[in-house]
Amino acid sequence: MTEVLLEKLALIVLLGTLAQWAAWKLRLPSILLLLLTGIVAGPVMGIVRPERILGDLLLPFVSSAVAIVLFEGGLSLKYSEVRQHGWVVASLVSVGVLTSWLLGVWGAHYLAGMGWPIAVLTGAILVVTGPTVIGPLLQQVRPKGPVGAILKWESIIIDPIGAALALLAFEVVFGVDIHRPELFVLKSTLITLFYGGSIGIAAALLLVLALQRYWIPDQLQSPFTLALVLAANALAEHFQPESGLLAVVVMGIALANQKVVHVEHIVEFKETLRTLLLGMLFIVLAARLRPGEMFGHFVQDMLYTVFVLFVVRPIVVLLCTFRSPLRWPERFYLMWTAPRGIVAASVSSVFALKLASVGHFEAERLVPTVFWVILCSVTLAGFTSRPMAIRLGLAQKEAQGILFLGASLAVREMAKVLKTEGLPLLLVDTNPANVLSARMEDLPALRANVLSSTARETLDLEGIGRLLACTPNHEVNTLAVLRFRAVFGRAEVYLLPPDGLGRGGQKEEATHPEGRYLFRGELTSAQLEELFMRGATIKRTTFSAQFTYSDYLQHYGERAIPLFLIGENHRVHIVAENPLPMPKEGHVLISLIRPESDLPHTSRQGVEVGQRDA
Repeated sequence: MTEVLLEKLALIVLLGTLAQWAAWKLRLPSILLLLLTGIVAGPVMGIVRPERILGDLLLPFVSSAVAIVLFEGGLSLKYSEVRQHGWVVASLVSVGVLTSWLLGVWGAHYLAGMGWPIAVLTGAILVVTGPTVIGPLLQQVRPKGPVGAILKWESIIIDPIGAALALLAFEVVFGVDIHRPELFVLKSTLITLFYGGSIGIAAALLLVLALQRYWIPDQLQSPFTLALVLAANALAEHFQPESGLLAVVVMGIALANQKVVHVEHIVEFKETLRTLLLGMLFIVLAARLRPGEMFGHFVQDMLYTVFVLFVVRPIVVLLCTFRSPLRWPERFYLMWTAPRGIVAASVSSVFALKLASVGHFEAERLVPTVFWVILCSVTLAGFTSRPMAIRLGLAQKEAQGILFLGASLAVREMAKVLKTEGLPLLLVDTNPANVLSARMEDLPALRANVLSSTARETLDLEGIGRLLACTPNHEVNTLAVLRFRAVFGRAEVYLLPPDGLGRGGQKEEATHPEGRYLFRGELTSAQLEELFMRGATIKRTTFSAQFTYSDYLQHYGERAIPLFLIGENHRVHIVAENPLPMPKEGHVLISLIRPESDLPHTSRQGVEVGQRDA
């Protein structure tokens, strides 16, 4: 029996990981494939039955996993992101919550056909949006302006508010001996804020003090943080139910905005753990669904879903952005993007069990209705959020631009050719002479330190989708790759190899654990500068039927070092350790041509056909 349960648990982990990988490959929201995988593995095939696998640990596991996910979300909230639009976020999580709840209750009763008690609970659960969906969407879309930060803050802060509101609604509607509901709600709200806020701040202060005084060795800092998060969640829940989520969010926000110690390594660990837990959570919750329940009131549930997404959300956004400096495209994007996530799914499952335990006749209505809203909102956001952002002018079709770290002579020569292709570029350097030279050559350059804590928030990365770290300092390049891989993804951060790994270096070591070495690891920063000082040039070659890639190789031989290939749809391929796609007719290859003096025996005959200098 134990072996079977272990196999089932391993299957859940495997399915969750594979579903997220498939979502990344297909460029779909991971929650969509996770839910579909859970439905197939659970109610359709019957191979995953969470109640049998986890038993009494099901609800504690869900609660603890959600707490870790929200703590990781809180770690990403910086006050600087919403300094000018903080009151919009405040309105969304206060006035917006109340408006969404009241309208949701009305719709649940008159459109979904629920009784008033279950309608009150359903409306409270669905006031939340989902950081587990919003986060991946924003990484994919990367909208311009403040809308990304507003959506992220709203989704993370509103989750504990929604959970607490659902608990209050349940206690007031289904509780007993509550003679003054308004006093009960006020008292419970104040107690939740007190315990959640104070325990969260205390946990953050304790962790900062322990890190500052070096009480915790490096290898135990991430496990200690995880234990502290779980302890804060459990302690707050002990004193006041549903205050644990508020405690961990407050703890995460406090850690993210303090300036005493660095917590980047903790953030990295939590991101990995969050990915694993999200896969398990959604599959476990989706596997608990039953087909008969899901389609029992299908038409009513669809009508209610349309009302929540296309009536309630626009009203809330219009109300909360009244007289704000947000432009109408930004407001419309806020209206359009409101997917529900793990908190709505888990809270509905918990209260459905509580309703069933007290024998409420509509207990089976709660979970299907909430899950239909989740499925439809996630599907809508996943398939339309990016096209909508592009149509509204808040995002580019594909971020093909390049952020160059360093503005040396070699970088400037490469950037000048790339600029003629119409690519968005930004050169960042701490050397004022390099920055001045770049600006004199009409290149967008900025004097800044990309390793500073505010670099990612202050740099204008519109249209930019990859980093090329090209400074002479390999340590700086490595740190920049570590910092920006969270922005662009590990596949789109590149750096020059250190001395000793260029031409004639140790080829078996020409890899980097955090990014990719540029130009097949053949050229270091020093070698690049030396080549340009000796007369190397950058050539732009357009291939045609008269001048093919074979002609190019025959003409230049070993003198040519390919740098960039611009293929179909103006997509830029950067030469790294992986081979380039075979250049075809119409493709453009940008290469570094070494001076002929470097290869005295190279043939200098032949006429260039179909190419021109940059």
